[in-house]
Amino acid sequence: MIKNIITVFAVLIATCTLPVLANNSGYIELRPKACAVDSNKQCVVEIEVVFFADIHACAYQTKHKLACTENKESTTIYAYEGDTAIRFDLIDSKSQKSIDYTELTLVELAKYKRRQRNPWSLF
Repeated sequence: MIKNIITVFAVLIATCTLPVLANNSGYIELRPKACAVDSNKQCVVEIEVVFFADIHACAYQTKHKLACTENKESTTIYAYEGDTAIRFDLIDSKSQKSIDYTELTLVELAKYKRRQRNPWSLF
């Protein structure tokens, strides 16, 4: 159990990156970036969507508008329950072109446990 928790944290830490501005116009990032699926292959998580644009832009999950911003960092919460990875886009309100995007990835924990006894024996 502890090893599974450590594995999940290692994946989350490895996927954490600082936002990089695309064309100096904005970024979108998720916290957390990954979700560990349960035994039913379901991910249940509240995602903090953080985004910035130096123009008027809106954050979308697929075709659903979440929130908009202009010249400031904004945050919104998105509750997700599902079995597939989902994509979030930051879209320029005027041109309707994507400025940046990111995805929530699903991580499956190990299916099999290692044996708990020592590999050696006195008998």
